[in-house]
Amino acid sequence: MLVAFVSLELNLRWFGGPIEIFNPLNGFHDGDPVLGWRGKPNIERRFHNPDFDVLVHNDDLGFRRPLPPRPTEASRHILILGDSLAWGWGVEQGEIFSDVLQRHLSPEIAIYNHAVNAYSTGQEYLLLQEDFARQDYDDVLLVISRTDLGDNADEHKHRPHFDLRDGGLETRNQPPPGALKNPIENFLDDHSYAINFLSWQLAALKRRLAEPQGSDTIQNETSMPPGCADNSCDTPPSETALEEVRTQPGWAVTKRLLEEIAASCREHGANLMLAYATEQIDKRSRADEVAFRGLVEQTAKEHGAAFIDLSFHVAQARQSGEVVVFARDRHWNAAGHRAAAEGILNSRLLQTNATRPRSAANAE
Repeated sequence: MLVAFVSLELNLRWFGGPIEIFNPLNGFHDGDPVLGWRGKPNIERRFHNPDFDVLVHNDDLGFRRPLPPRPTEASRHILILGDSLAWGWGVEQGEIFSDVLQRHLSPEIAIYNHAVNAYSTGQEYLLLQEDFARQDYDDVLLVISRTDLGDNADEHKHRPHFDLRDGGLETRNQPPPGALKNPIENFLDDHSYAINFLSWQLAALKRRLAEPQGSDTIQNETSMPPGCADNSCDTPPSETALEEVRTQPGWAVTKRLLEEIAASCREHGANLMLAYATEQIDKRSRADEVAFRGLVEQTAKEHGAAFIDLSFHVAQARQSGEVVVFARDRHWNAAGHRAAAEGILNSRLLQTNATRPRSAANAE
């Protein structure tokens, strides 16, 4: 067995290319005492699932390396925060919507995509404090989805958690107990091609056994969900649906986190933009989805932040006949990211904010 393992290791190193990853949380990230986890710096690994096979490059800070590179003499800096959708799950370098934006915006604008897989709004709030301590940003675009509601109520053992106490936020589970893996496992993950190969094969087998028959593909439905047009829902969410979301465990702390993020942006002279996004674009007419979207938009208005519904633009691309999500896990594919970027560009949010003096943000 030892000879077979060493032979596999040597053959993969000589002929196998970059390390192959099936589950990205451990493969592309390290444990962190403040944030729970953060990206591994300066790695190049292959992210391979049944839907895709792409290379992922991380920069010195552990975030996806931008392609094209950011301009070095930019006069305006835009920070993007979010989870796996904004991180670029399953898409190549250069295909993430932040990269599409960078190619089409003025060379005086630099985009910093600091999205991280599986992050909650609380983790994004903590990361924002780090980002502001590192440098100034003129704009912050926070991508928020329906899954954040559950993540913000989730007491995941590796995730910092926030509770509401007397109207304020109280941090719990920080530092989170332990890293994602122990030091030996981390060493093997970082250095052993054979361990990663065997882990990938096991994960792929589990996935195949868990999938029901006939789940290989999805229908490319082109009909838009009812009641949504012109970047808004013509039929507003019912009060019953709004109240159901408000009473869910994660909403109160989610709203408070958004308020704190807005306050932090004002303190640092940055404009905040909330971008609603979901991979379940075919279910966007569900009452709870529409209600959550409505509450996020309402919170944005209350705190002087811009709001854009990226899922609307992705759904529009699907209506025109494009396949915009992966067949199994439904994250946006390259066409979905392109549609989201085009939605931001067409909204002229970035162009509008470019002429807005930073002092005005502080005055709000």
